[in-house]
Amino acid sequence: MDLNIKEIQKLAQEYGCLNEITAENPNKIFVKAILQRKVLDYVRGFSHELHNLIESQKITRGPLTLESDIVSKASELLKLINFFSVTRAGTDEVTDASMIKIRQQVYGILGNRGFNNIIDDDGNMRMHDFIALVSNELNKMMNHYRKINDPNRKEQVDSMAPKLVQDIYKLFWFRINVQEPKTECELFENNMINPNLMKGSWNEDEIDKLRVDICYFPLVGRNLNSSDAKIFTLAKVFPRYISDSNEPNEEKDE
Repeated sequence: MDLNIKEIQKLAQEYGCLNEITAENPNKIFVKAILQRKVLDYVRGFSHELHNLIESQKITRGPLTLESDIVSKASELLKLINFFSVTRAGTDEVTDASMIKIRQQVYGILGNRGFNNIIDDDGNMRMHDFIALVSNELNKMMNHYRKINDPNRKEQVDSMAPKLVQDIYKLFWFRINVQEPKTECELFENNMINPNLMKGSWNEDEIDKLRVDICYFPLVGRNLNSSDAKIFTLAKVFPRYISDSNEPNEEKDE
C-alpha cells in the first residue's frame, strides 16, 4: 500500500493535528486514526445527500427511501402527539409513555434492518442503492489518500465498505434514538487525556503531559454532561505531547 503523504498531511492539518507525518516517518498508526476519523465524518455527512436526492426528486419514493420516509413520518407523529398533549386538557401517563415507546420501536426496527439489502418484487435481493452509492464514493475518497497495489487486496478492502457504511448509519442515525434518555455522542478536540472517557495508547505516568490530537471514534453514552453519566463506549483517541510553543491560547478542556 502506498500512502499519499502530501494529501494526508493536508488532512491532518484540517483536523488541527500536531503529530508529524513525513515520507521518512509516515507514522502509520497515526495515519490510520486520521483516516478512520475521515471515514466517519464522510459517511455521516453523506446522509444529507439522501435527503437532497429526495427533495430534488432525483429519486422516486419507494423501497429506496423507506428508511427516510419512516423517520419523517415518525417525527411527524411524535410532534402531533406532543402538540396534542399541550393543547388538550387533562393529565395522564399514557401520552408521554407512548411518545417514548413509539420512538424506541421505530428506531429499534430501523437499527436492526435499516439499509439492509432490498427485496425486489421478483423476490431477488440486491444491495440498497444508497449503501451502494455511499460505498462507491467512500472507496473513491479513500483512494485519494492511499493506493492498494495488489488487485485482490484492493477488491477485498473495497468490499468491506458496504457493511461499514451500514453500521455507521445504523448506530448514528437509528440506534442512538432507541435508549431513554437518548444516547449521546461526543468527539473530543484538544482535551487533556481522560482514561475514564477515552482509550488509546499511552503510559499512565505521562497522562498529565498528553492531549487529544485526534478523536477517531466518539464517546457514546447517556447524560454525558451530568454526574450520573452512563458510558457505553469510550472515545478512541490518538494523543500528542503538550508543547507550550504550539498550544492554543484558549483552553478547550471541559
